[in-house]
Amino acid sequence: MKTQRLNSNICRQLIVVISILFMNLPSAIASEFFKNQSFPLINKQSINVDWWIPDVTAKGLVYLQHRFMGKASDLKSLGKKLADSGYIVFMPTVNVVMGNQSLAINLAKTLDQEGFNIPNDLSIPQRWVFIGHSAGALHVLFISATLVSMGNKQLQGVITLDGVDSAGKISPLLSSLHKAEVPIYAILSNSSHCNANNNILKAINIDPNSVQKVVQLTNQSSHLDPEGTDDNSVMMQILCHKSKPENTDWYHRLTIAWVNEVMIGAASPSSDELIQSLIDSGNGKVIL
Repeated sequence: MKTQRLNSNICRQLIVVISILFMNLPSAIASEFFKNQSFPLINKQSINVDWWIPDVTAKGLVYLQHRFMGKASDLKSLGKKLADSGYIVFMPTVNVVMGNQSLAINLAKTLDQEGFNIPNDLSIPQRWVFIGHSAGALHVLFISATLVSMGNKQLQGVITLDGVDSAGKISPLLSSLHKAEVPIYAILSNSSHCNANNNILKAINIDPNSVQKVVQLTNQSSHLDPEGTDDNSVMMQILCHKSKPENTDWYHRLTIAWVNEVMIGAASPSSDELIQSLIDSGNGKVIL
């Protein structure tokens, strides 16, 4: 009888352990990749766009923009993680030098008319977040400010990944988005020539209230950290130093948490919990 009871207790404990393990497994959302899809603009031109499409009803649309001299595939891993979190991810390959304001305006007008097509004939989500790396940050801020000026209500937030300013253009864009109550978040790497010595901080400090949160990674962080191993350019690694896997992970986890919070009002763990963990690990700090 004792042996039977012992075996029964062991079985119950195993069931509990297995249940806990399954409860904590990440959601198994598959995603489909579409490379170099032609995307027509309102001015009759077209650009190439990579898409990540989740196999569930999308929570929203994420616009993910690469850096100067980059390409969409440089952020492919982050795009997949966002799609696996339930978002349609739009990743154009375009010239973003100095933010390319004229292209940004055309893109904003194209997106605002809601006449664009998404692979698999999916409906256009009603909630959007724009994310940009380096000069791509300025580019998405131009797009976002233009959308706001046209009365667009779908824009829920903007995230900059080691953003780089050009001729003081970022500060007025931040202020206009702040007036429209669009939350803005920023992650920075250590100061270097590749991020213009963190010149985005000068723009942010002009109106600190315009930005929701600014976090900096300090553990030998690189301008290429948002890309991780997606960019294998030896030249960029020489210029900007090779990324560190743990820094890439922090960039991606914080980005996804902020996207979840502005899109659906929740994230697990929350961005505040992640930031506290980052600080406790000694790998980063909060600037604002």
